Amino acid sequence: MDKFLFGMVLSICVFNVAAKPIYLECEVSNNDAILKFSASVDEETGKASFVQSTGFTFKSEAIFSPNKIAFSTGATGGAVNVERIFEISRVDLSASETVVINDSRLMKNGNCKIVNPENNKF
Repeated sequence: MDKFLFGMVLSICVFNVAAKPIYLECEVSNNDAILKFSASVDEETGKASFVQSTGFTFKSEAIFSPNKIAFSTGATGGAVNVERIFEISRVDLSASETVVINDSRLMKNGNCKIVNPENNKF
């Protein structure tokens, strides 16, 4: 019984540690452009938040796999469909943005770094 209780307490502690959002600063680029953005990913809620350096923001559902996190946003205007897909590696923090405009794809690659929010005032 003691081993069972210890296992339950340990699993609750591990779950609580893993439940915190992760804050990232990222930069992706191709030959034409550099995109800098911040993201927070929360596996417990299944959400990702995105803030681009230009002020564009969105919050979306995120897909958490063992090796990567993916989230996206999209818009449709007339006959034009635009989707922005972001993927971040959980292994090496490499990042990509794929912009799909109808059937065309434009891709940027780069890296993220984990940001420690401990210095926040609130």
